[in-house]
Amino acid sequence: MNNPPICIIGAGGIGSFFCDYLARDIEQDQLPGVTKDSVVVYDFDVVEEKNLRHQNYSMFDVSAPKAYVMTERYGFKAKASRFGTRDLTKHREFIICADNPGVRKLVYEHCKTFSKPFVDMRTEGDMIALFTHREDLKTLLSSLGKEKESIEGRSCQRAGDVAQNITQHGNYVVAAMGIQCYLDIKRENPVFKSYIGQVNKQPNISF
Repeated sequence: MNNPPICIIGAGGIGSFFCDYLARDIEQDQLPGVTKDSVVVYDFDVVEEKNLRHQNYSMFDVSAPKAYVMTERYGFKAKASRFGTRDLTKHREFIICADNPGVRKLVYEHCKTFSKPFVDMRTEGDMIALFTHREDLKTLLSSLGKEKESIEGRSCQRAGDVAQNITQHGNYVVAAMGIQCYLDIKRENPVFKSYIGQVNKQPNISF
């Protein structure tokens, strides 16, 4: 299969855990028709020691391309490169785990034009957000704020927390929410449009 239908963009704080959840569900036959070689992971970054505190990697992975680690560990296909316009038509489903407004805008507009599903997960510390293809395009684009282009090096952790050696786990939470949302999409169950909130506090949910 040259062009796997399922595309995961980003294998960092959210994506590396989402990949683990997805592989488990495939192994447990929770996603009939979905095989590990029907998934491709895009990430141009390599594993660094600083990633180990909040991403799904070990010391043995340091210096290896993140996408290739996901391949070796779970059997997914890998693209150790940036996701771009040329990649949109290669896939039917999109899982966005990279904090990149430019990529988000590309996927939003493409999926709305061609009626393709997506799940977009975001976190910063204990703040989490999740958007799906059911949300309207205007709301999706406005959620990007003024930062419409790529952001390099942004973490799923708050900068102030990192400086104080504090790790938050919003990335675990939103990755778990994301895999449940993806399961519901594949099972043709209702899914919400968007979810924005702080862990352990009342969320703002749009159904």
